[in-house]
Amino acid sequence: MGAAAECYRLELEGPTAGPFYFLQNHVARVQTSGTVITLDITIRDQSELLGLLRQIRDHGLILNTLTRLKN
Repeated sequence: MGAAAECYRLELEGPTAGPFYFLQNHVARVQTSGTVITLDITIRDQSELLGLLRQIRDHGLILNTLTRLKN
């Protein structure tokens, strides 16, 4: 039996023009304000989180904060 999915809030900086194709396989809420992007996202495990962080980097976005939210 796998661990329960966790919810995270990521604050990113970079171009806010979407679409954010790297989120297509995730349950996420995206908010933008200027160059700041806030993602509230559900992640199944640490390997999925690492993959998301790599995609963020590959899209030229800067990760400012990563917070695990209480479920």
